[in-house]
Amino acid sequence: MVITKMVFKKNFNFFCINILSIYCFLGCIFSIEEKNSLSITLATKDLCIGTNRFSFVATDLNGFFNEPKINITFQNSEKNIKIKSQFKFENFPDSNIFPNNTSNLQGLYVSTINFSKEGKWNLLVENKNNKPYEFQVNKICKSIGIGETAPKSNTRTLNDTPIDKITTDYEPVKDFYKISIDNALLNQKPILILFSSPAFCTSPVCGPQIETMKFIHEKYGDLINIIHVDTYLNVQELKSDFSKRKINPVLKYWGIEEGQWTFLVDSNNLIVSKFENFVSEKEISLYLEKIINKKAKTISEFYKKS
Repeated sequence: MVITKMVFKKNFNFFCINILSIYCFLGCIFSIEEKNSLSITLATKDLCIGTNRFSFVATDLNGFFNEPKINITFQNSEKNIKIKSQFKFENFPDSNIFPNNTSNLQGLYVSTINFSKEGKWNLLVENKNNKPYEFQVNKICKSIGIGETAPKSNTRTLNDTPIDKITTDYEPVKDFYKISIDNALLNQKPILILFSSPAFCTSPVCGPQIETMKFIHEKYGDLINIIHVDTYLNVQELKSDFSKRKINPVLKYWGIEEGQWTFLVDSNNLIVSKFENFVSEKEISLYLEKIINKKAKTISEFYKKS
């Protein structure tokens, strides 16, 4: 049984056509309704002390809030630390995958935040009469950290497995399955790794991530290795019964579960950035250019604003 575009469209539309649907995915995202009808839905929940890529979806009474910029103030529960940051709206790529999508969800708000203390924090949207959104910052992230060495993971490739047993992508790019992570770590090229199951990632904050990887592939070609690892091992069986899903054991070495994650590894095999749920081509390209053009020699230089 082949996954078709129609199946993929139905999955996405079912969850995005009604704004209220975003509050149903308690396993992937957190939501809170604010008093002036502005709501925040976190796309990142694995937050910890240090550098974090922080992203969220905002909604008001008219639907998804898609203004170019939004100012946010973060404050810890003791109210002795305050962080101000401007979040930019990162658009989903133009794609014909969802031509019947009637939702106005177009992307996510994104910024990089450095938390210095664990515990409860509050997010406040500036110039809005809204109730603060509370979230947790942990001492250590569950996912493998920025600056750590990428795990030598033996992932499936076309050399040992047919492509329809490796991925649920309906139009897979064979180059994403030609080399395993452990072998890619030997060739001193930047590596972009996506952990996801395209046909079953129907949360609004997933976005069309596999499509973004394809745009990156067209742009950078052989300068980098792009590897897609499906979240599930038994991808063919899932097409008829999702309840029988088996988590790919590779995920545990990266500290992740069923969510969608993207990791960028430099030519020294260090993780220089990681993205929970959707990340735009623009964001990835920004970091890739620093690696390819050797503009950053350390992690701190990597995150220095130009």
